[in-house]
Amino acid sequence: MLSKLFKSKNKSWANKKKNPPTIAAAAIMLKLAQSDGERSQTEMTQLRKVLHGAFKLSDKEIETVIATTEKSQTSIRDLDSLTEEVRQNWGNARRIQLLECLWILAYADDRIDTKETELIERVAKLLCLTQAEQFRAQASAEKQFGLADFD
Repeated sequence: MLSKLFKSKNKSWANKKKNPPTIAAAAIMLKLAQSDGERSQTEMTQLRKVLHGAFKLSDKEIETVIATTEKSQTSIRDLDSLTEEVRQNWGNARRIQLLECLWILAYADDRIDTKETELIERVAKLLCLTQAEQFRAQASAEKQFGLADFD
């Protein structure tokens, strides 16, 4: 499921590095992983899984993406420009999948921090997603963690 996100058609890593929406999405995910003031090993492990599954990146490439986004602290903080890059270049389905990945990262440490929720909601708003789309992304992530409410 995560492999659908950021799917590229036989692009090399060199091309992926130059793909601003992909880098912007990675930066948003890293920002979420650090939003509660902690950088837990569990969240970073989940972040690496998402980047590997979504981007088909090797471990070395993932570390490069993380290091690059960490070095550019100004752009990581600038959610407006990051989400604008994603919004302008990705269709609605990919933006919903990005939101789902954010929820997956948030659930990785078995607790949702208020700052994580606020960040995800802000990203959803900046990505121009409807409430229904936001709910669908969150419900899908919850289902993957066995948190879905089955009546």
